[in-house]
Amino acid sequence: MRRAAIVAAALGLACAGAAPAWATWSDTTAVSGATVGSGALAAVPVQCEEQTLPILIDAARVYWTPSTWPTTLTYTAQIVQSGQSLTVDGNSSTTIRPSLLGAGLFGQTITIRVTGTLPGTSWTAFTDRSVYVGLLGAYVDCTGP
Repeated sequence: MRRAAIVAAALGLACAGAAPAWATWSDTTAVSGATVGSGALAAVPVQCEEQTLPILIDAARVYWTPSTWPTTLTYTAQIVQSGQSLTVDGNSSTTIRPSLLGAGLFGQTITIRVTGTLPGTSWTAFTDRSVYVGLLGAYVDCTGP
């Protein structure tokens, strides 16, 4: 009998001190005045126009309207094949001159990549645009879409 009392007391202590292995709960506090959503940066449409420089050499001006959502993006431009950075004027255009491209004897199509970055983040969106550099790199024509 004494043994049964000790076992019963030990079981009672063990059960009283044990926490449940799981529990459910719910929070019924309502939230108002806030909207949760998701978004992505949109690739900006890039246009191209030909320009005649002094001495009748053609260049190409690649331009876009800077995105203002969720804030104004910061833009960079580069030649994809060489990785060469291009100067961006007014956060909305770059001019590709034949001397920058080194197209060689027979000319070639190159890709200009315009990348918009959301300031303070690593969020980016880019658009590619093709331009053709003519024989000996003497002129640049807009090609592609």
